[in-house]
Amino acid sequence: MTEGETQQSVLVVDDDPDILTALQDLLEYEGFHVDCAHTCREALSSIEQRYYNAVLLDLGLPDGDGHSVLDRLQQSDPSLPVIILTAATSMDRKLDSLTQGAFAHLTKPYHREELRAVLHRAIGMKSLAAKAEGIAVALSESEDRFRSVVQAASDAIVVADEHGYIVSWNDAATRMFQYSRLEALGKPLTILMPMRFREAHEMGVERMRTSGESKLIGKVVTLQGLKKDGTEFPIELSLATWKSRDGAFYSGIIRDISARTATETALQENVERFHLLTDHLSLVFWMTDTAKSELMYVSPSYAQVWGRPCDELYRAPRAWLEAVHPDDRPRVLHAAMTKQAVGTYREEYRIIRPDGTMRWIRDQAFPIRDASGIVRRIAGLAEDITHEKERDDAARHCEERVRLALATAELGIWDWERESDRLYCSERTMELLGQPGGSRYLTPRDVLAFVHEPDRAEVAQAFSQVQGDATICAIRHRVRRPDGSLYWLVWFGYALRKDGAASRLIGSVGISG
Repeated sequence: MTEGETQQSVLVVDDDPDILTALQDLLEYEGFHVDCAHTCREALSSIEQRYYNAVLLDLGLPDGDGHSVLDRLQQSDPSLPVIILTAATSMDRKLDSLTQGAFAHLTKPYHREELRAVLHRAIGMKSLAAKAEGIAVALSESEDRFRSVVQAASDAIVVADEHGYIVSWNDAATRMFQYSRLEALGKPLTILMPMRFREAHEMGVERMRTSGESKLIGKVVTLQGLKKDGTEFPIELSLATWKSRDGAFYSGIIRDISARTATETALQENVERFHLLTDHLSLVFWMTDTAKSELMYVSPSYAQVWGRPCDELYRAPRAWLEAVHPDDRPRVLHAAMTKQAVGTYREEYRIIRPDGTMRWIRDQAFPIRDASGIVRRIAGLAEDITHEKERDDAARHCEERVRLALATAELGIWDWERESDRLYCSERTMELLGQPGGSRYLTPRDVLAFVHEPDRAEVAQAFSQVQGDATICAIRHRVRRPDGSLYWLVWFGYALRKDGAASRLIGSVGISG
């Protein structure tokens, strides 16, 4: 295949057949022609026989170090982007690879979207570098054709001679750096860079002029540009060189990446805010795939609530379920598999921590859908509600004890809310008033109707006093039994006040001897 053919080719070099198969499937789906090599020898043989737009290279190969392949690739085609894909995670290894000419360094296990983006960017930059070199050749062959292509480019294209002086400047460069063509031609490239980078640039130009060596030729690098008004901004530079009968020339394709950098910075800040939130959140935030076989994230509070390390959950995403109380586990598992994806999952269950203590958990989940409406992720919040459960149990036990005490003492309960003027009477209170049949809501007028008529005026006066400034009341009156006999009741109450006025009265009633 020649460079002019339309389908782009990628060489994948890795000794792991599973990784080779996965990468081949991914890249062929993306429209690439893919060749695979298992060893350094196979990789070098493929490079000699075929043109590639990019190479994915594993450094750990059975017949040698992948760096030897990287060196040969750089010698044969310095502009060929090589993406290192390896399990080595040390920063020194990454820096070594990048220093020796690798376009990027990705760590296994790789992220499909990150790999796809880096590969497309690498091929795009190689294409831009090839375009720049083609433009340089066109300069010597047809000045008019060269000028037409350069001026139409959306990226800034700047050509300099072997001494670093600008000899070509397109319209995009004017828009980017604010210098007109007349202002830029004949000026040193140093006008386009901050002062702190100029000395290193001049040394590099001199080294290239005298020895032909360059650290940047054929690579895509991120630098800082300098506008005419003194504003610095981030740029991406692809540099190429060629020689003609007039001497050596350099072409640079420059892209303003301010927007991309701002987006990346904002994304990083959002990631930092997310971690700041989840790292200090008492709730356990989690995210899994729909099959519950992969855990994308769990907040550090999981270790505090479950008493188990987060790493254990990343290794075994269902480890949280093993901690669920055996009596609750079948119900929780069924709910997780059937309710989470539809947004109805809200469960309370017990877990047993490694130290044997038990915790109550309230867990709820929310489906995350893609643009087409398909559920791709499940996010959720788990909360330790042990104290809440203990308070509820304590309140229930207290209520039961009060009910038992009232039943033993044969007392009734009443609760008079002043704003609504409704008086709640428990079942026992109604029995004492001679009106069996369950609890009821009455008005004070209704209660007076049950009082023995000669005592009603005194009871009404007592009610009025409680509405005034009294805090505790005690009302004694008679009630007539169905057989005509009379018995005495005594009401004890306490006034709850709001802004000085009695808003509510609550108390008990019983038979007075």
